[in-house]
Amino acid sequence: MAVKNDIFEGQHRTPYSVPEGYFASLQDRLQAIPERDRQVVPLWVKARPYVALAACVAMAFVIGNAFLGRVAAGSADAEYRQLISEVPYTDPYYIFQETEDVEEYSQEFLADYIIESGMTMQELEYLLEK
Repeated sequence: MAVKNDIFEGQHRTPYSVPEGYFASLQDRLQAIPERDRQVVPLWVKARPYVALAACVAMAFVIGNAFLGRVAAGSADAEYRQLISEVPYTDPYYIFQETEDVEEYSQEFLADYIIESGMTMQELEYLLEK
């Protein structure tokens, strides 16, 4: 027994139709269209919009680089000067030396600090093992 798998069952007719004699006279109508001379378009005319776009992008990069270079140069110099002023000039290892100015903290102060910081017991044990 053959099963019919037609999803358009009963809808074989379309609402559109081809006019009578359309394909019979199609060749004559196509030949009646006059041929136009093709104009040769130079490559520069086709490429002009792309070249203009590339020039605009390049100009934006150049102007942006010049503007940001001047703005960033002033702020970078100020930050550099501030960092240089904080570094000891004579002894670069001054930071790593032990000084006598170490403050001693009481057990109570350290306990309050640990409680306020929210440190867990596991973190505290880990630090004490070091």
